[in-house]
Amino acid sequence: MTTIREYFDTDAKALNAVSEWAIGSNNGSNLINVVGKISYRIEEYIKYWSFYFPKNSTTDYIKYMLSLKEVTKCHLEKEPSQTIGYTDSPERYKLEDFHFTKRIYIYIDEVITKEQIIEIVDHGKIFGFSVIIRDKSYAKEKSELMKPLAFISHDSRDKDTLVRELAQEMYSLACPIWYDEYTLKGGDNLRESIEKGLKEAKKCIVILSKNFIENNGWTKTEFETILVREIYKNENILIPIWHGVSKDDIYEYSPQLLNRLGLNTNKGIKVLAKELVDLINL
Repeated sequence: MTTIREYFDTDAKALNAVSEWAIGSNNGSNLINVVGKISYRIEEYIKYWSFYFPKNSTTDYIKYMLSLKEVTKCHLEKEPSQTIGYTDSPERYKLEDFHFTKRIYIYIDEVITKEQIIEIVDHGKIFGFSVIIRDKSYAKEKSELMKPLAFISHDSRDKDTLVRELAQEMYSLACPIWYDEYTLKGGDNLRESIEKGLKEAKKCIVILSKNFIENNGWTKTEFETILVREIYKNENILIPIWHGVSKDDIYEYSPQLLNRLGLNTNKGIKVLAKELVDLINL
């Protein structure tokens, strides 16, 4: 499961200025390092705060951070004056001139009670802040929501003619999928990521094309893994998509697929995407 720190690091899709504060209790014990960042959204010309509080943090630590002068001004004291902008545009903007939305995201590696959330939010209102709490429960719920509903197993030669557009259509219908161009990031372990997607997805879509059938590498391994999961978990997860293949082609590849209810790409990608999403959501 993705950790709350990982969500702190990746949730803000903006230019970020990061700093740290070492704070402790009144008697100097339980010293923790709080990470804060100001996120600058160039398109909206706005900025806002996000803070990460590690394990053993309390509401007092959060309330203390909200009261700091740097936080109320949304400006890092050690940050030099500088300008930013897109590389393809001559326009530049001073960081200190961005409008502070007064929104503050609190990421904390603990489970916070409703009473504690109310306490923190009310304290933030004293300074005019709108405080959003994201604790370990948030990380758990978001990880569940981000699990792919479907895994698309395909031959890479079919991307340009079918798979990429199909993935885009399914995303537009609010159906999260495991698709390598969307899911894999630089440095990811390919085998581990694929296996994780095959294990977690509610359904596994197999694009049965001439290219797929002729491929004895990754696609064969993925197909066999899907069948193993079906047997081991006693699940019906495979959705075959016929793409320019005949019954004879399918029979030669895997006769059992002829007994599976499959869909065909000859209806068009938009219709196919809608049918797939409807099947997945049953």
